[in-house]
Amino acid sequence: MIKLWPILIVLIVAASVINIQGLKCYDTEKGETTCAFYEICYKIPYVKFWFIPADKKGCSVPTGCDLALKQLGYENLECHYCYTNLCNSAVPKSILTAIFAFYLIGYP
Repeated sequence: MIKLWPILIVLIVAASVINIQGLKCYDTEKGETTCAFYEICYKIPYVKFWFIPADKKGCSVPTGCDLALKQLGYENLECHYCYTNLCNSAVPKSILTAIFAFYLIGYP
């Protein structure tokens, strides 16, 4: 029987790389990869609440974003880096990929 663990590990790593690459978008005006906008998400459930247009300097969360949310009383929200249109990060998608892979090969 073929050992599936190496294949599973490769799939998880590949899914992580793909998901990390998905956090950025290509800006045709600048001719480079950049950020579309920053997301503000609920911590639980992990869904988008609002977004802030990205600045042209890079992919960092605007200074004071989390602090401003806390001062406004939004303790259940948090700021995120450089996402395009979803509040999914590489880690949760990789975990889902791993669970699906385990399901396919018959492990609990």
